[in-house]
Amino acid sequence: MLQRNHIGVAAGIVLCGAMLVVPTPDGLTHPAWRTAAVGVLMATWWVTEAIPIAATSLVPLVLFPLLGISSIGATAAPYANPVIFLFMGGFLIAAAWQRTGLHLRMALSIVRVGGMRPRRLVGSVMIATTFISMWVSSTATTAMLLPVALSIVALVRVAPHRRLRLANSLGESSPFVDHPRLQLVGALVDPFEEKGREVALAGVGQHCEQH
Repeated sequence: MLQRNHIGVAAGIVLCGAMLVVPTPDGLTHPAWRTAAVGVLMATWWVTEAIPIAATSLVPLVLFPLLGISSIGATAAPYANPVIFLFMGGFLIAAAWQRTGLHLRMALSIVRVGGMRPRRLVGSVMIATTFISMWVSSTATTAMLLPVALSIVALVRVAPHRRLRLANSLGESSPFVDHPRLQLVGALVDPFEEKGREVALAGVGQHCEQH
């Protein structure tokens, strides 16, 4: 009996192949249509988890040059975008945080400073999360602080990790740093013309005002 990942692999290849053999729709260039076919292949593999997600993200490195969409250099360049390394650095810090047991030390420090009262304990966690979130992405911050929150739960039987998302939002609203979310938006709109950047940044500004 075929496993789900085998079905996902086959479905992605069939859909991509079908798009490549049919005529290119009006209004699209051949490279654009082939790019869409690769996108369908990757989306199918992502949804079905046919292969590891990280491996799926590398598909363009193989197919774009083979299909004549772009050169290997042009395809590989976005993988080395500085924003990618910004997020990667945050995740590496989170991994080292857990590997060395630093999260346990921080949990004990928070309990020592905040005491056993739930409000003070939650406030201490929020302050720590807010400070860290000012410098790394909210995803990496959550990866770093969730083990701390779980350690505190085991120590004092409260659940401060429910406030982590709010603390992340507070940290990312800090006016003192250019936090990773805006860096990511800037990287996305950078390839477009000046008018496109103005529209995108205006939308970001409106979103910030609403929140």
